[in-house]
Parts: sequence; C-alpha cells; structure tokens
Amino acid sequence: MAGRDAAARHPLRSRLAPAAVRALTALCRRLDWHRVQAFGRALGRTGWWFARRDRNRALEHLTFAFPELPADERRRLARRVFAHFGILLGECLHLTDKGCEEAARHVEVEGWERVAALRAAGRGVRCSS
Repeated sequence: MAGRDAAARHPLRSRLAPAAVRALTALCRRLDWHRVQAFGRALGRTGWWFARRDRNRALEHLTFAFPELPADERRRLARRVFAHFGILLGECLHLTDKGCEEAARHVEVEGWERVAALRAAGRGVRCSS
C-alpha cells in the first residue's frame, strides 16, 4: 500500500528509479572489481550529500548507539557507512550476471570445515550472514 502512495505522490520518480537501477546495474556489470568498488564508494559518498533524510537518520541512530562519541566522530563514521553501502551496492550489481564461482572469489568464509563435518555426518546445516 505504501508503495502505491509513494508512486502517486512522485510519479516521475516512480518511473525514473527503475531505469536508474537498470543503468547502474549495466554499468557495474561492465566494470572490473576494483573499479566497481571505487564507483560504489563514490556513489555512497554522493548519497551522503543528497540523501538528507537518510543522513539525518543515520546520525540520529549513531547518537543513540554511541552517545559517548563526539559529534564529529559520529559524522565521520556515518560518512564511512554511506561509502561502505555504496561499495556493497556496486559489488552486488556487478555480480548480478556472474556465477557462483565469480562471487566466491570475493568472499572469505571462516569455519566452513565445521559445516563440511556436519554434512559428512548426515546432519542438516543452515547458514546465514
């Protein structure tokens, strides 16, 4: 229901957002891993300046979580979080048309030997991250 309300309030945004995601996906698929990370970082840093509501929300949440940190330190942390999420977005879009082998090249798994031992013993395993 909320999605339809937003679409009614912002019809142009509702049409442009999917096109922007498709364009970002197409670009990120073509970039190599290091360039997609750099692009994502730049995207996150740009988001910091344009997403005022999200920026203020992040700062508010960090104030609740870390009241002992000085305001400038919370602001620095929030900016790094935006950059990190930009990198994550770029990486996810880059991998949308890649196979599991390509994704596995960029993931470090710790403790997999325990999963392998449980499976070898015929036990079920549920993994999450």
